Amino acid sequence: MVLTGVLALKGIVSKKVYKLFCALSVAFSILVNEKLVEKHLDHAKKLLIYYVEKGTKLFGPSFPTYNTHCLVHIADDAEKYGSVSYVGAYKGRHQKTLVTDWSATF
Repeated sequence: MVLTGVLALKGIVSKKVYKLFCALSVAFSILVNEKLVEKHLDHAKKLLIYYVEKGTKLFGPSFPTYNTHCLVHIADDAEKYGSVSYVGAYKGRHQKTLVTDWSATF
């Protein structure tokens, strides 16, 4: 999403939807980078709030599902734990050696 979504969606979706997606993409670009989290966390929070609020206006009241609303709070996790690259649902998810060892078997 962060790297390819902005390029893939340009010219395919409406300008309003594209702008909304760009806000989400920039927010996550900040949140996955340790250095950017330190400097621009507040901006990422504002972009996520913008995404949820404008998305609700654009797509209707069913847009802010539980998962969508929780995006607003991901910035809080980054503030507490650092880059969201290190926040995972299960142990070992973000260990680089896990992927390296697995890919070496091919």
